[in-house]
Amino acid sequence: MLRVNSDLVNLLNSVQIALVIIEGDLKIRRFTTMAERVLNLIPSDVGRPIGHLKPNIDCPDLEDVIRSVMENVVPQEREVRDLQGRWYSLLVRPYKSHDNRIDGAVLALSDIDSTKRHDIEIRAARDLAEAIIDSTREVLVVLDAELRVVALNRAFAQRFRVVPEGARGKLLYEIADGQWDIPELRSRLAEIVASDKPLDVFEVDQELASNGRRRMRLNARRVRREKGLPTLVLLAIEDVAE
Repeated sequence: MLRVNSDLVNLLNSVQIALVIIEGDLKIRRFTTMAERVLNLIPSDVGRPIGHLKPNIDCPDLEDVIRSVMENVVPQEREVRDLQGRWYSLLVRPYKSHDNRIDGAVLALSDIDSTKRHDIEIRAARDLAEAIIDSTREVLVVLDAELRVVALNRAFAQRFRVVPEGARGKLLYEIADGQWDIPELRSRLAEIVASDKPLDVFEVDQELASNGRRRMRLNARRVRREKGLPTLVLLAIEDVAE
């Protein structure tokens, strides 16, 4: 039995995940070396209620989460930060005894800081790009590889009297009363998706509900993105009369 316990301790401490085993009365039964570092625990914390400690993570309702997991036998997962601002994924699972009774809970903290910060940077860059596109006076629409609307700016919505929320996900040719259902335009945009061939100075006559028939000049480019991300096409439209 002593050998088994020793093997278990060595196994847990070799895992690069912070693990804490909590008893049914919310006292700490065991934790790994990684948990000692991440949660700022010390050996004498074994046997102490988790609520009496101040673990190095921002999770004020940790006790309530543990109780809920034990009572409902449903794991819970959330993203938390330590006091230095580093991101972790916190997973709380029920601990089952050898006779299948709920005898506490297991806390597992995985370091997701680099992934989380990368996601935040991407989101910030996307928000900035959307803000720039939306504030420009040039009429712009972003399409996916199937030429469905991903986003359009305020100028496009006003010029062609389109509701952005209603247009997203629709084919370009389905919006604005079918004004862009032009066979040659379909072909040229398909070339951009297939071969990255740009569309330069493609002119069409359009009947606009706002100010009658106008001549429009179109330019389109495939958006340069990281490998593995979906293809996007940026279509810019200008009024030749202007």
